[in-house]
Amino acid sequence: MRNDLARRAGRTCVIGGSVAGPRHLREGTPNQDAWRFARRPHGGALAVADGGGSAAQAAIGSRYACAAAVSVFSALRAPC
Repeated sequence: MRNDLARRAGRTCVIGGSVAGPRHLREGTPNQDAWRFARRPHGGALAVADGGGSAAQAAIGSRYACAAAVSVFSALRAPC
């Protein structure tokens, strides 16, 4: 029912999540995956990036990758 209300209101609810791998669970370290969503008049974009196996600075890299993808999408002026 919530989705029906969101559709009638012309809004989209975007929910994201990621599952920590066994190594993260064993070591108690945070998941390094990232995602980002952007809505513009010409559509929406969802970017997802894997943390790269806990490599150094993987969390920062995955966040920057998502931000860059959304930035490129946001710069588009016409529908794809």
